[in-house]
Amino acid sequence: SYYSTYYGKTTWAEPQLRNPGLNLPDLPWYDFTIKVKDSGKTMGAAVINHLGNGPTTWHNISTLWMLNPVITAAGPVTIRPGSPLTLRYRVVVHDGPPPTWVIQKLSDEYRGGR
Repeated sequence: SYYSTYYGKTTWAEPQLRNPGLNLPDLPWYDFTIKVKDSGKTMGAAVINHLGNGPTTWHNISTLWMLNPVITAAGPVTIRPGSPLTLRYRVVVHDGPPPTWVIQKLSDEYRGGR
């Protein structure tokens, strides 16, 4: 299994729960791809962050197989009574290796780039 971005497989250090400085950088999307042991099939999912969510680091731990955008890594987020916090993401599920150009195109559309 591996994480990837538009630039390919990630090579950053593994994030640590108590050290948000090790989270992955704020990028438009991350993909997690896995080869299923029993079937041999490769599949994955990408999470695209909406621009309205603000700066987001990513706490992607390979042993937990998750894509986790973190809006609180840079500091506290205050949610005022009666004022909802709305976060938006697009999830792209794929068979096989990540179709990077498709994910990037969907990211550009979702984030208002094209």
